[in-house]
Amino acid sequence: MSDNRKRWDSSAIHQLSGDVDTDELYKRLEYSETVETRRRTAELLGNLADTDLEYEEATLVQNLTNAVLTDDDVAVRARAINALYFHGDEYITELINEVAKSVRDGERTDDVTQFFLGWLDAEYPEFRMVAASALRRFGDERVVPSLRNVFDDTDARVRARAVRSYSLVDGSVRVEPIQSMLRDSAPRVRRAAATALGRIGTEDAVEGLVPAARASDEQLRRIAVEHLYQLDTERAAKVLLQALSDRSRTVRSEALESLLRLVATGDSVRAAAVRDALIEDTGTPEPTDIVDVLRDVLARADRNDVRCHAVWLLGEFVGAVAGGDVRNALVERLDDGDPVVADIAAAYLRQLEGEALEKRLRRLVQSDDTSLDGKERAASILEKIENDTATRIEAMDIEYTYVSEPSDYTAKRTTDDVSE
Repeated sequence: MSDNRKRWDSSAIHQLSGDVDTDELYKRLEYSETVETRRRTAELLGNLADTDLEYEEATLVQNLTNAVLTDDDVAVRARAINALYFHGDEYITELINEVAKSVRDGERTDDVTQFFLGWLDAEYPEFRMVAASALRRFGDERVVPSLRNVFDDTDARVRARAVRSYSLVDGSVRVEPIQSMLRDSAPRVRRAAATALGRIGTEDAVEGLVPAARASDEQLRRIAVEHLYQLDTERAAKVLLQALSDRSRTVRSEALESLLRLVATGDSVRAAAVRDALIEDTGTPEPTDIVDVLRDVLARADRNDVRCHAVWLLGEFVGAVAGGDVRNALVERLDDGDPVVADIAAAYLRQLEGEALEKRLRRLVQSDDTSLDGKERAASILEKIENDTATRIEAMDIEYTYVSEPSDYTAKRTTDDVSE
């Protein structure tokens, strides 16, 4: 052991309050002769992630990474891995790259895959966690049984990462083991399993997500409905329709986007059937909520076919639900970046009228934030409303007089009476 390491054993470790001397901590981590001091220092550096104290994160990460790569005590290295985990999952990825580079540059006879397989059997869960993540990138068919074997690891982080890697490392993996992890005691494992099944995307994989759409875990329900569009069946559509009554708006938005994607890309459900179910089924949420959720989809969805179906559905709601909300939502889309979406909104708005609608359209025309195309669409609708109004007045044979105040009307009636 070096004299430099001995020099840093005498002082007590600072607690994380007030100003913290990170340089002092880095020196203790590298040079302290006492394993307990280095271990505790690694813990303190990890705990900085939960404070408002200022420090240079890149330097902190580098010192912790060096400890993982060079410290001669396995407990210190495990604590350093844990500290990196607290600061962000991306640093575990960076660590994996550094470890792989070290293996390649060293005098080892085993390859990177074999090295991480060794870590998968380590005593400390931190090493197993890194290995389970690393094998997603460096694994091949050899690692599938090993990953499957750690599905019952005592550490939830290991189980979640093993499930994720298992689903990615080989296209021929069985989905039943992943489906069984939907019943894991840890939420992060259940969510990793649901994401893995959605990513695999086969019928039997996505079928396993149907029960998850009704789970108590909100994030699990969101993941499940997000991927159910891949199950092109009426059953999937029914589950998604039911999810529109979910207590979480996030889940409702994901469910509606998934439902519209199923309609747009699948063959089992027609758009008109979805429209009728949303308007007529008493089990659906309040109409204004449907409009708000459609707004969410239009603002977030990146697929043109989904957004076109969403604005079409808004148009179909006119006259059936909360008219004012629907009209406002359609006006918002007149300046949509997708001209097809904007044109669909315009087509429905041309069928409408009303003072409130005219005001919204005029504001859109006058706004500096509206694009030229958006202004032209709004002006075109205004022109049609005005022409329709004039046509109806002529058809009723009513002489139209502009009245700015009640006396205008009184004066006209007096003149008419005298002439008679």
